Amino acid sequence: MFLNRLSEVQQGALLSFATQLMSADGKQAAEELALLKTLRQQMASTVSPVQVRSGDLPGMFASRSDRVALMLELLGMALVDAEYHETEQAFVSGIANSLDIGKEELSQMENWVRRQFALVREAEQFMEA
Repeated sequence: MFLNRLSEVQQGALLSFATQLMSADGKQAAEELALLKTLRQQMASTVSPVQVRSGDLPGMFASRSDRVALMLELLGMALVDAEYHETEQAFVSGIANSLDIGKEELSQMENWVRRQFALVREAEQFMEA
């Protein structure tokens, strides 16, 4: 969705977080694997996973735009399989907390991602009709 707003290093952090998030509920859904593949295809071939400690997140994602882009991408990974497991929620909330994104704002972002997925499904129905 918003990879173009992130630097290669930030994309590497996203890649690492997305991979961790995919496994947070103990399973990797086909939708998650497909989204990870799509993310990789949209990244430069030089991007590789970057391990980031939570204390380093505010410095790595310094601008509001960086933070929101990261959170929307992570929420996309968490919600792509239509199951938002409590371990996924905890993982996403932990990152949001590290970036000083409150529960209300995180909830608004989650709602936006859910609506986006619903619109994509609606567009696919148009194409099938």
